[in-house]
Amino acid sequence: MGLYIVSGATGKYGSIITDALRGAGHEVQEAQRTASRRDTSSVEFWNDCDFGSPADAMSIVQVMLTEHMVADGVVFAHAVRSTNPTDPFEVADCVMGNAIAPIMATYYMHRFGVLKKNARIIFLLDKRERITDISYAMSKDALLPMAERLLGAAKETKLIYAALPDVDDVAAQSVGTRITELLTAAKLPSKKVVNLKA
Repeated sequence: MGLYIVSGATGKYGSIITDALRGAGHEVQEAQRTASRRDTSSVEFWNDCDFGSPADAMSIVQVMLTEHMVADGVVFAHAVRSTNPTDPFEVADCVMGNAIAPIMATYYMHRFGVLKKNARIIFLLDKRERITDISYAMSKDALLPMAERLLGAAKETKLIYAALPDVDDVAAQSVGTRITELLTAAKLPSKKVVNLKA
């Protein structure tokens, strides 16, 4: 069984993905954006990480090094949302939290050797691409060019982009099952962008 890191593991999708991975017998280490979202009665949490900057993202690597963790894969399932999409500072925070910081976290993990060879990294995409609801890693057009450029040197790290359907259009449990398959299947998907369907 594998070891996987899931950010936003108490959120809507993060909790589903975490439960699916654990249900399949894998170990899941959680990175939480804010301590206030914890449910310490049911799960042991290991690290606070708000993805507010690349320096915050480095905190994941520091914990992995201290605990001698080497992960089989990572799922970035947290979401930084904008309550006022006309505010350029809020939009900048969303871009940092949803795109730049996760990319830098992946770079640090690769650089410091806390990922196994051919580890799979999954970025959740918001397929709706609406500026009024900036969430997850935004759209593929926003994330892919940055990720592919900055992580191009990490040849042994396999990047997968999972496009989420609208919440109303999918049975939540199917997202966890599909993400688990993408992380553990013998073969990588033929396309880098995988559309999750109910």
